[in-house]
Amino acid sequence: MSSKLCDRISTDPYSTAPTILLIGKAGAGKSTLANMLIGEEKFKTSEGLDTCTNICQNTLINLNSKEYNLVDTPGIFSTYGPNDDEVLGEIAQSIVRCNHGIIAFLFVIAWSKYDKMEQMINDIILNFLG
Repeated sequence: MSSKLCDRISTDPYSTAPTILLIGKAGAGKSTLANMLIGEEKFKTSEGLDTCTNICQNTLINLNSKEYNLVDTPGIFSTYGPNDDEVLGEIAQSIVRCNHGIIAFLFVIAWSKYDKMEQMINDIILNFLG
């Protein structure tokens, strides 16, 4: 997956603006939130609880007259997509490419019953982010 990221980096605006990174469980609504923030259906979304996003995607967004790089990441614990090590590797490669830093991590949690599995996923993400 990271080779795909490297191949597309020359056209992505990773180096032009600080980054807002969307992260969370597969199917939590990261792409849906990204589409709502940019006001158009740029990122593919699914109707179910699984992921459509297999690689980090990004777009520039203007908030309060400032430009930011909005990065939509693949979901953790996808039953159909890449394994979690690949997903975390893709997210790590994306973070490294954010030359102007990350101004915010938006940790997206699906509206559902919060159980031990959700807690375990949250712990993995928070541990990954340090």
